[in-house]
Formats: sequence, C-alpha cells, structure tokens
Amino acid sequence: MLARFKPLFITVAAFASCWAGVIWHRRASNREPGTGDLVARLLVLPLALLLADPVQAALLAPDEPPVLLRAAASAQLADSADTVKRPAPGVLDGLVADLLASTRCEPSDIAALAADTDHRGNRTMELMDLVSNRFKQLDASADLASVGMACGSSGAATYLTALVLARQDVTERGAPVLCIGNLDPYRRDAALLAPGTEV
Repeated sequence: MLARFKPLFITVAAFASCWAGVIWHRRASNREPGTGDLVARLLVLPLALLLADPVQAALLAPDEPPVLLRAAASAQLADSADTVKRPAPGVLDGLVADLLASTRCEPSDIAALAADTDHRGNRTMELMDLVSNRFKQLDASADLASVGMACGSSGAATYLTALVLARQDVTERGAPVLCIGNLDPYRRDAALLAPGTEV
C-alpha cells in the first residue's frame, strides 16, 4: 500500500525542500526574488531534481522509454546580441557542428529543435539561419518549438522549459532532438537529447 504512494512522497519532498530553500534565501538576503527566480526555484528545479535521477523518473513515468542527455556545450558571442542587428552567425552554427561531431550524430538524424528563442528578430533570424543551413529536413512550423515566443523570458527557466520540450519530442518521435539557447545576449547553448537505447 505504501509503495503506491512513494512517487507522491518523493515529489512532495522535492518541492518542499526547494520551497524551503527559497524562503530561507529570501530571509537571509532580504531580497525580493523576481518572477524568473521564482519559476526556476519553485517549479523547474524540483522537477529537474526528480527527473535527473533515472530511478525517480521511472517511478513517475514507468511506461516511458528513457531519454539521454548525450552532450551539452556553450559558446560566447563577442558582442551583445542586444546591441547588434544580427549576432555573428558562425558562433551558434559552429557550436552545433562541434556538438554533433562529438556525439557522432548526423544533422539529418535530428528530428526536431526546441529553443528558448523569443520574438526578437535577431534571435529568430539566428535560429532560422541555423535550421536552413544545417537542418534542411526540418519544417519550421512542425519541427521547431520556440519557448520564448510563447511565454517570454523567465531567465534560466526558459531554457530549462525548452529542454523539457526537447525531452518530450524525443519520447514522441523516437529520434534525437536538439535544444538551443540563444536568448541570452552573449551566451549560446546547445544540448543533444536522444532515446536511451542509442549508444
């Protein structure tokens, strides 16, 4: 009987510990947290803690196949994307090329892209350039999810939400999915998620 409620107890414990940490941090720093901080610490962090452990993830979703984070990498722009019309196109493209090469994954194997990109033109064009140059098999309307366009910027929570969408895409499509972060003015991120059966 108690085994039935174990996932619930684990979930409550993860959320409670993160919430207690936020309350303690607020009292210790005497600083009011922003919306992005609250979303990241009260919602995304506990879920990430639960799903990071394969045993706990299996308890929460016993019928879903495992998903692996094959690799993740970051790069830095020389100039802020907020001050230029178009960020240097080679940075994100080079980052993705290196990531795919290190995992021996062909661009044609990628089934979808999830990104934290928002409505700003230079961020959208940077992402679309990547898709049109490197992932010609993808349909921008069906295979590309831009989290920032739907919910705006919430700091790190936006990229973490894109990772969650990428994980869901891997589960549904049974193929590798790339997660892109280009919302930050300087930092560019890429992560490759793939079905757990792949080596």
